[in-house]
Amino acid sequence: MPLFFLHLLLLFSLFHSRLSYSQSPSPPSVSDAPYNFKKEPLKKKDRGSMEFLGYRFDEKTGIILSPTNQPTSRSEISSLLQPFTSIEEVKPESRTGLITVGYRIDYQTGHILDPKTKKPINRLEATALLYSFALGNKHLILERAHHLSSSYPDSSSVSDMVRELLSREKGVMPQELMSVADTAKTNSANLRQQVEQAYIHSTQFWDGQSFSDGIKKSNLLTRSSPPTAPHPRSYPKIPIYFDETEKKVGKVLSQDITTRLSLNPVGRELLSKFKDRFGRIKLPGVLVTWIDPRAGAIYNSQSKSLIVNQQYILDGLLSDFPEKDRDKMGQQLGDPKKLADYLLKNPKARARFVTQNDVPILHELTHAWQDKRGHLFLEMNRGHLPGVDPLESEYEAFLNQSRYIHYQLMKDAESVAWNRYLSTYLSFMVDFDLGTESIHQTYSRDWPEGAATFATTDSLQTERLGVTRRLMEDPNQRVIQQIKIRGMKHGTRVLQEEKSDYKRRMDQFLKTEYPQLRQEAYAQIPKLSSIYINKGRLDYTFSLLRLQLLLAKAIKPQDVSRIEKDLGTNALIVTDWLPRDSSLTLEDKLGSLHNLLDYYDQKKEPRPKALQDLRFSLCTQAANTYLDSAHRETDPKNRSVYMDAAEFYAKEINDTKLLEAIQKERTAK
Repeated sequence: MPLFFLHLLLLFSLFHSRLSYSQSPSPPSVSDAPYNFKKEPLKKKDRGSMEFLGYRFDEKTGIILSPTNQPTSRSEISSLLQPFTSIEEVKPESRTGLITVGYRIDYQTGHILDPKTKKPINRLEATALLYSFALGNKHLILERAHHLSSSYPDSSSVSDMVRELLSREKGVMPQELMSVADTAKTNSANLRQQVEQAYIHSTQFWDGQSFSDGIKKSNLLTRSSPPTAPHPRSYPKIPIYFDETEKKVGKVLSQDITTRLSLNPVGRELLSKFKDRFGRIKLPGVLVTWIDPRAGAIYNSQSKSLIVNQQYILDGLLSDFPEKDRDKMGQQLGDPKKLADYLLKNPKARARFVTQNDVPILHELTHAWQDKRGHLFLEMNRGHLPGVDPLESEYEAFLNQSRYIHYQLMKDAESVAWNRYLSTYLSFMVDFDLGTESIHQTYSRDWPEGAATFATTDSLQTERLGVTRRLMEDPNQRVIQQIKIRGMKHGTRVLQEEKSDYKRRMDQFLKTEYPQLRQEAYAQIPKLSSIYINKGRLDYTFSLLRLQLLLAKAIKPQDVSRIEKDLGTNALIVTDWLPRDSSLTLEDKLGSLHNLLDYYDQKKEPRPKALQDLRFSLCTQAANTYLDSAHRETDPKNRSVYMDAAEFYAKEINDTKLLEAIQKERTAK
């Protein structure tokens, strides 16, 4: 995905970053004298951070009052000004946010390194940064909650969605709002009113914030291009590289990426979009560093760079070493400088990584091309549009990677048979709307506060304009809100242009290229089936046949009868084979079981006894396995996930004894 949230994490965090309250200083002792800022002035940046965190400076006495209205001691100030060293306590998504706005992390010391001075930042600045992430995400959630509660005022299911959203940043939400949300019988109107009030207050708060020179309060009237909320004024481009070593690695990796993508017509097509006026390919800068482990690569529109996860590179490199040496090499190459040195000296290792990850790299470069050709990302960065992850941008990127896979499949089916992105490609080939709907569901489930279609973004923008006009009723707010409206109107024009451009591109694809791709994909399915059969993955063959049937109904109706017959035979074969194959994981077997059950349900046929027996056996095994995992798990969040999974499978087979054991385990800790 493009970094619509991660690349703006100085403002807000897509993945629910929270202030690490463990970083808060301990209360001062009675004997510890209050700090006097008049006698010992603080740096401007440090004072700004303290004010942002809620400290107040008494100009008469020189005393700094804490957020709880207590004098701040000398020891507390001393502690806050010490280098931050607890990076392991910071959530992965927040660490990624730090990277995208120019900071670097030294995992040996736990320091966060300043992009300008290259020195460790203090605990005060780190805490303020993390707090800004939480407050920014709070605003993003309130904006989406306000949209949902306003659009569906009488829906109890939407009220439940709003409560779930608010719980993601419960620690920084207004207490009154959370009290209303936590009340089981709260009526929708009351919740909607509280959400709207909190959203307006959050908007007013961010109207007075600027991050252009550290975290400090400032007046929007002094800016030529002010934000709506919660964005800095115009987002000056952030330098891609922290030092020369990063730059050297980025340069050689960029060359490797160009070489790899040039072997595929879709890759060549995308590379051509990055040619300069002399015909030279100028890709976005490539940065190798640690980012959230859920992403192999991300595009950062602030720095116009492709960020590659160094852990993905490291994992690929370690497979080249004998198993006995992997731990040792992992520790050595875990040092960014040593990894960089290894990559610079081993072009074959780099090429292998790019080959193994060419699909996600092409996906992110598609986002880079979207950024290059239009102004949507820029207007989001400026705050003239809501900070969302536009689903249409994702549809296009996934479609482009699917086109890339198609040509790899045509050339060598074996090379893509085990590609983790093959299923997305096949979904698009079966039905374009099926492909986009699958992406829609995934993003809406995993990032409900961020994922949005252009239509939803348009609605969010309309509501923002409405709130801004309401704020104009206050004479003290009028000029600020007028400036905001001017910027938002420009953002709306850009959004409409993007909507029209997307429709034109997709209509052209569906009319000119899509029919041929589907015919070619259909012809390749038997090759993939043969590969899976030869490798003993009969479950894959069955899944592929189900997709082939759907595609046949659309483009080869004469083949439908034959495929239906083959499917019936394969369903019986897989049911018999599944419990006997010891090489499959429990998750593999559960996925295949679901596929078989869905097949018979779709046909409206009774399930064979063998399948019913398999269902009982696997659900029992799954419930016990997840219950055992929950018992051994110490992290409350992970424990809850295991408990829910165990309960799900126990309910599937109505095992009362298991359900009792699960309930007992829930109350045990």
